[in-house]
Order: sequence, then C-alpha cells, then structure tokens
Amino acid sequence: MNKIKQLVFRFLEKGEGQTLKYRSIYVVCTLIHGFLIFLFSHIGIPEMVTFNIFSVIFYVVGIITAKTATRTPVWIVLIYSEIVAHAILCNIYLDWSYGFALYSLMVIPISYYLAHSHPKIRNSTRFCTILAAINISVMTVTGFLFSGNTAEYDASISSLISSFNFIVSAIVITIFSVIYVYEIKETMGDLSSKNDELNFLAVYDPLTKLRNRHHITEVFAEYEKNTKPFCVILGDIDDFKRINDTYSHDCGDKVLVTISEIIRKNVSDKGVVCRWGGEEILLVVSGKNEECFDLAERIRLEIQNQQMSFGIKQINVTMTFGFADYSEAMNIEKLISIADKRLYEGKRNGKNQIVCK
Repeated sequence: MNKIKQLVFRFLEKGEGQTLKYRSIYVVCTLIHGFLIFLFSHIGIPEMVTFNIFSVIFYVVGIITAKTATRTPVWIVLIYSEIVAHAILCNIYLDWSYGFALYSLMVIPISYYLAHSHPKIRNSTRFCTILAAINISVMTVTGFLFSGNTAEYDASISSLISSFNFIVSAIVITIFSVIYVYEIKETMGDLSSKNDELNFLAVYDPLTKLRNRHHITEVFAEYEKNTKPFCVILGDIDDFKRINDTYSHDCGDKVLVTISEIIRKNVSDKGVVCRWGGEEILLVVSGKNEECFDLAERIRLEIQNQQMSFGIKQINVTMTFGFADYSEAMNIEKLISIADKRLYEGKRNGKNQIVCK
C-alpha cells in the first residue's frame, strides 16, 4: 500500500510527475496496441493490424519524448485522436458489442484531467468538451451506420475481446480516479495549510511569533471592559540600530526572537505580548501595579543577563521599559501613550531601566 501511495504522489509532483503521467500512458497504450496487433492478426483484419503497428510506433515516440507532452497540449489532442480513431475503425470492422467504444468513453474523463493539469491550456473545460462532443458524435454515427455490416467471429473470441476491453477500460479509469482523488486531497491540504498560515499572519508577527499590532487592538476592548486591574508596559531594545549595523540584520533578528521568547515565557497566561513596531514590544498584563512591575523587572534582568551568540561573537543586550498603571487612564491607547513617554524618558536617562512615574 505504501508503494502505491509513493507512486501516486510521484504522479502528483510537478515537473517530473507530469512527465511520469504521460510516459505511463504511453507505456500502457503501447502494451494494449501490442496485444491488439496479435489479436487482429489472429482474427484476420490486416487493416487494424497496420493501424495498431503505427499506434505502437506513435506511443514509443511518446515514451522517448515524454517531456514534450508537459510543454505542449498537442500531445493530448494526438492521444485523444488516436484512441477515438481506433475505436471508430473497430466500430466499422467489428461492432459495438466488442467493446472498443469503451476506449472512446474512457478517454473523455482522462482528457479533462490532463488538460486541467496542463499549464498551457486555457479554458480546459471548453477544450475538452469540444473534443468529447466530436468523439461522441462520430462514434454514434459510425456505430449506427456500420452496425450489422461486420463479420461474425467465434463466440469465444468475441467474449475474449469484449472482456479484455472492459477490464482495460475499468482499470485505467480506476487508476486515474484514484490519482484524481489524491490530487484533490493534496490540493485541499495545501489550501488548508495556506489558510492556517494566513490566519496565523493575521494574528501573529511571523518573525517573533508575538501578536501583531493589528490584532492586539481587538484585545484592548476586553481589558477596558474588565474591572480587574492591569498594566501596560512598552519596551524597546537598547541600541538596536547599532546591533544591526555592527553584526548584521540577521543578528538583529536573532536578538528580537530571543528577547521575544524571554518575554513570552515570563508573561505566559498573565497577559498578551505584541510586537508593537520594529524593536518595540508591548505587554498588557493583568494584575496590580506591584506584581506587574515585578514581572517587568524580572524580564529586564533576564534580558540583561542573557548572553546571545552570533557566530563566534557573544552579544549582551539590554531593554528599557515604560510602565503605566490602569488607574492612570482606563483607555489603553492613553496608557500606551503614557508608557511611550516614560520609555523615552528612560532612554534619555541611561537606558536599561523601567520608568513608572
């Protein structure tokens, strides 16, 4: 079962997977026509022997040049035409009852599948519908015109041919149905993954994995409605531009990620943490003034004592915080403004500190 799944997923791969699809079709068609050469020779229809010899040559060329089929839709039309032409001739030389018309029906869903997955076919549905309409019309006309005009063969031969055609058609349609289902599942999985990614980006900053500024505004309303005490803490990494200029932006990103992890770990379920902008991080923490201040101080000290490695270099970073208590303003936007002023006061007065008044 695992080997079958691996083969199916190889079919679903772009590039080589597409080539494998076409090459597999050519191989199967070559084998079928090879058997039919023997069959028509046995029952004595030289015209069909000749046609099948040319069909085998056509599909062998297809096997050799399979990559071409992934670049041009001409091969889809050629395969379709060959199969339908063969079914029409079988209608003429044999009869509907021998089951060759099944191949013309089999090729309809396969052509829709191949055309839909082909990068250069626009309006693939219309393209395949036109082919199907021509196919069904010609098959129907030839079926009625030549019905009863064909030679009769031994019942065992007739049964063998019709059984063979039914089994081959059923197997091919089943295989492509399985591939189609797997492809739909893979596409749905990709869409689900993309939706999860978009949902994540709508809420979180992709670098730090903290809440983003857009989403955090939705959280503010919950805190403002709540009567429980809370504090707003706005932090800014000290000399962050110097870190970027000295060690590179990759180093700056690593510093941001490390500090974000420290803050997130300390805040945990006590509040929310947001990347407010650039190297600024906003904390909205539930609790009274003293416990929120202690939390901020614990974060500040842990950042100060954290040695960060970048290549062979050891980097020490500090962070300055502005602190505002809910009692100063029940509106979070105003609290952020207060915290922001205190943050820059801390920057002017030496950095690596928490300013609360």
